[in-house]
Amino acid sequence: MHLADDRREVYSEPYGDSMLGSANSLTGFLESVELRKIHHSRLALRSRMGSLEELVASIEEKGLLEPIVVRPVENGFEVVAGNRRLEACRRLKMHRIPCHIVELDDREAFEVSLVENVQNETMNPIDEARAFKMYVDDYGYGGVSELAKNIGKSQEYVSNRLRLLSLPNEV
Repeated sequence: MHLADDRREVYSEPYGDSMLGSANSLTGFLESVELRKIHHSRLALRSRMGSLEELVASIEEKGLLEPIVVRPVENGFEVVAGNRRLEACRRLKMHRIPCHIVELDDREAFEVSLVENVQNETMNPIDEARAFKMYVDDYGYGGVSELAKNIGKSQEYVSNRLRLLSLPNEV
């Protein structure tokens, strides 16, 4: 699937100072997608989704106000940003939802997911620290300074989060 299909509405959304384009935005298109074709990310950043009752109630009352960000994969689409919204829509037994479809490689998808969660402050500090560690160590996407720049946080903020992982489990 490619973005060249002119039947779709072109859509651009800002996402920090990452390598996602010179205009610092994601360019793709909006399209209604069947839920059965959307899969949770392989690179999920959260250990738990937390309570979804309020989100489910909000979507049931007002609808899905913000499209989830997905990328095309071999067997449909993978969520880049919006796993909680997707799960809430599934609980409501919705059949189709609006999606912002973008073509991203693994690194870009991880960055967008991380930026979305950090900017929205929806991750607990330990999950955030684990995601930072994955970015820096496991995926070799650069050091603390590059990560801080890409997510719009200070190097001190990122370093302090990473230090949480060295605390004893009892803490």
